[in-house]
Amino acid sequence: MLDVLGLSAGAARVRAGRRDGASVACHGTRSGYSVYAGPFDGDGTGLLTARRLGSGHEGRGDGGRELWRVPVPGGPQQPLVAGGRVYVPRLLQGLVSYDARTGGDRVDSDGVSCEWGQVRDGRLVCVGADEQGGVHVLDARTLKRRALVGRGRHVRSGPALGPGGLLAIGDGETVSLHDLDTGRTLWSESVEHMDGNPGPLYFADDRLIQVNGAEITKFAVASGEPLSRTYPGPKDWETDELLQNGECLAVGGILYVTFSDGTVVSGYL
Repeated sequence: MLDVLGLSAGAARVRAGRRDGASVACHGTRSGYSVYAGPFDGDGTGLLTARRLGSGHEGRGDGGRELWRVPVPGGPQQPLVAGGRVYVPRLLQGLVSYDARTGGDRVDSDGVSCEWGQVRDGRLVCVGADEQGGVHVLDARTLKRRALVGRGRHVRSGPALGPGGLLAIGDGETVSLHDLDTGRTLWSESVEHMDGNPGPLYFADDRLIQVNGAEITKFAVASGEPLSRTYPGPKDWETDELLQNGECLAVGGILYVTFSDGTVVSGYL
């Protein structure tokens, strides 16, 4: 079941059925997109479905109405929406994208294998899911590969695509910052993690943040200097952990961190 809640009162605005195993992405307040991966037999075909969000369009009460759906072979994963496109990584056949409004104009990535994606300033980056490792940099419209950053590295942290063509990646032992315009590695810092889980990376103003199941590590974007390592919860929560993938949100100089019991803790960066 997909529930869309109003931010002001938390009341349900849309409730639409969805199949078990679906992953969901939303874009603004108008449309939501879900992917059902299905059983992995044959070609692992699933469905990409678009639904209207909100309470209805121009008072017609059509919130939650299905807009379109297309079959997606190859084991579709978590969708990503940006720049009028819906991107779907696939375990077996590389990345594919569709027009967000119609579900048409399909573009394939020529077999570039991806496990995760992020789009910014006309670039799409995705973690390589083959023996090359590293992070693929693709043109967000054509899905043609521009570069492979960190070839041979097993990327264990969700990479972060920042302003001005900056890309941060981590492999569990080092965190490094790369300039995609020049191809240069700007800095690389060794890291240790208390629970062995490096966690994803996030840009927040002039800092790069890494959040895992026990701590938050901050680096200066300009130099790579480690600024601090802190446990984000109260002292009596030291046996608790963050959600497995270290989900957080950095906005307006404040960091919001989610714990495994559903509690959200905020603090100044």
